[in-house]
Amino acid sequence: MEAKFGRALNFMPKECVPMAMEYLKQFKIFFGEDAMPKEMNGYRLLPGFEPDSAKVAYDQMEINESDILIASYPKTGTTWVVSIVHQILYGDNPADLEKYSALQFCFHYLEFGAVCKYEVFKKISFPRQVFATHLPEPLVNMKKFKANGAKLIYVIRNPKDQAVSWRHFAKGFAFAKSEFWKPLLPEDEKEFYDVYLAGNQYAFAKKGEGYLECIKEWYKHKNDENVLFLVYEEMKKNPHIEIKKIADFIGKSLTDEQLNNVVEKTSFSSMKKESEKGADFFRKGQIGDWKNHLTVAQSELIDRKVKEILGDTDIEFIYECLVHYRKQLNLANEFRYYARPFTLNRFISNSILGVVRHKFVRMDDKIDPMFRRAIDFMPKECLPLAMKYLKEFKQCWNEHALPKEVDGYRLPPGFEPESAKFAYDQMEIKEGDILVSTYPKTGTTWVLSIVHHILYGNNPEDLEKYLTLQFFFHYLELGPVCKYDVWKKVPFPRQVFGTHLPEHLVNMKKFKDNDAKVIYVMRNPKDQAVSWRYFTQGFPFIKSEYWKPLIPDDEKEFYDVYLAGEQPAFARKGEGYLECLKEWYKHKNDENVLFLVYEEMKKNPRKEINKIAEFIGKPLTDEELSNVVEKTSFTSMKKESENPENKKRDGYNLFRKGEIGDWKNHLTVAQSELIDHKVKEILGDTDIEFIYE
Repeated sequence: MEAKFGRALNFMPKECVPMAMEYLKQFKIFFGEDAMPKEMNGYRLLPGFEPDSAKVAYDQMEINESDILIASYPKTGTTWVVSIVHQILYGDNPADLEKYSALQFCFHYLEFGAVCKYEVFKKISFPRQVFATHLPEPLVNMKKFKANGAKLIYVIRNPKDQAVSWRHFAKGFAFAKSEFWKPLLPEDEKEFYDVYLAGNQYAFAKKGEGYLECIKEWYKHKNDENVLFLVYEEMKKNPHIEIKKIADFIGKSLTDEQLNNVVEKTSFSSMKKESEKGADFFRKGQIGDWKNHLTVAQSELIDRKVKEILGDTDIEFIYECLVHYRKQLNLANEFRYYARPFTLNRFISNSILGVVRHKFVRMDDKIDPMFRRAIDFMPKECLPLAMKYLKEFKQCWNEHALPKEVDGYRLPPGFEPESAKFAYDQMEIKEGDILVSTYPKTGTTWVLSIVHHILYGNNPEDLEKYLTLQFFFHYLELGPVCKYDVWKKVPFPRQVFGTHLPEHLVNMKKFKDNDAKVIYVMRNPKDQAVSWRYFTQGFPFIKSEYWKPLIPDDEKEFYDVYLAGEQPAFARKGEGYLECLKEWYKHKNDENVLFLVYEEMKKNPRKEINKIAEFIGKPLTDEELSNVVEKTSFTSMKKESENPENKKRDGYNLFRKGEIGDWKNHLTVAQSELIDHKVKEILGDTDIEFIYE
């Protein structure tokens, strides 16, 4: 602002300088760190935009036939269109262009800055006055503009890109860090949009309202002879057509050469380059960038508001540049632009992983009570082996832990290639054994609990005993291989295992030959990604330099990294959940394999639990089935995990929401569409259909 203002002073009559300096002094107060908003007729204005100035403009400002007013909501193309108008008017005379652009930059907003600016403005002679405003229509004297034959240009932009652009612009406000503004301009991106879309920011609208209401007020002038409505996205796509339209409207015809010059000088790249010398009003200017920022739920909220507020108009917003976006979709790895370039492996996996990390592995030398309980159920001769296992596990699960690989598949810390190989080659599988196979955060702990309740629900002592014992040792690949020395000495009526390993690393032939049962659980990949992100936040090693870029704190960045396949989570580099699911899905018709769908289990727990019981050969009475359904409901299991005694004992809560469709509150639209694209690309030749809500 001050740099531009200094240039403007050079073009003012000398008698204007004292008043101009007073204007700048007052503006600094209005827009400083302690600035507060103001109201005018119920409309809430940002700091720097003054009701007194707006009133003078409405009541006293002289409007001439040749004057031009550019009206717009913030971040819909105001500066761009003002620049276009100046280029049309003065583009052939660089000296005039610089002079009038500099002068009007400082004073041209009707409501902007202290009212004393009008004393300066009256003393400067303009060939044509060019004004701008963000005011809502009731605060602009449209009758005066029409009566004097002045021109008005109104610019609209799709509300999703507008919201994103506004958020990035608002981050630079001097007052944004004050206690008053912090809850209104939150640093967290998702929270910012929630506040903005609720109409709780002071942005030229009444409380609870915003951009769409302002458009509707202005749109009643769409057929006025002195009014031209422009669409930001059309200007981006067809600048020659739209700029010629502006020139014709303000009565300044252009030759082809002049038109080309205006188009070039007001292109986004040219204006951004120029703006970097002073105040930067230009960020990306893309159509559809909102997909990288708004969550699906926020996007759907805007869609509902558009229908509700503008449904009785003919306004149709343009939300994306299809050619550009489809080009991205056709380039499989192009989506890695979401994430920073990574060469490192990435990330830790799964429910037991967190179980392990917080439950019995403390970062001190004490034995966790849960592990001590497991020892109580073991034969005495197992104690030295169990303690050896605990000691070795601590070495592979701590602040300095790193991932490992087996046959190109990357395993997170705690999951050991030696244990996976032992399970494949040497572990004895018996008839009646049960393997629950899942990708992390697709229902692992839930289904294992269901299986144990089916088997031992009628005997609370056995249920506690086998749940406790198998809780620590049942993942085929989890922990050091010495666990199998303990496992062999503990008698189980039926062995129940879990695994997150890809199908390639599980000896399915051995399970089939021995008539052991395999249950595979799948969940929609969008909710899985969100659940995984929350689960990883407590890993002890995520603050290390190795893991920071792989498990970012920022939510959006986290999903970008995860969806790019950069995390070591039971898949090859560049791959993930969908590839693992496809490998397992080739067993969907095997007699000893049952495929379950997480969302179906949520919607029809009795039906799905009964299916599990019959599959493992343990039919239930209606009373027994009801008991298992009740004991393994999300509410019951979450309540149990939140019990103070269990929290003290376990130290980690495996249950967060368990909702179907919570992904809409977290994934951006671009991330959601990327998953859709990957599903089609990877699973398109299967009959898998995910349930997303």
